[in-house]
Amino acid sequence: MGETSSSDPEGDLVHAWSDAYFRGVLAHSRPSEVSNAEVFADVYHSLAHSATPAADAMLRLEHSNAEAVAAKCHQRDKALVSDNIWGVSLMVVPCLFVL
Repeated sequence: MGETSSSDPEGDLVHAWSDAYFRGVLAHSRPSEVSNAEVFADVYHSLAHSATPAADAMLRLEHSNAEAVAAKCHQRDKALVSDNIWGVSLMVVPCLFVL
């Protein structure tokens, strides 16, 4: 925040309220603990957006993995529909993988 002067009472009030609010919030909040998932996400993001050969290789591998998973899901869906021996309408749910 910028500095306020005594000639701006509204600015002084806003600054004082903001400081008090943040002190109160910090006093009642738990200290943040970084999980392994957050560390992995940060490293993955940095690598994916870097211009290195490792990033290119990683993105190519991830793309080929996604294609393989999509092909397996398509095979599963076809098998479910073709093996429908009861003649009931089947709702096929697409595969969604979160890496």
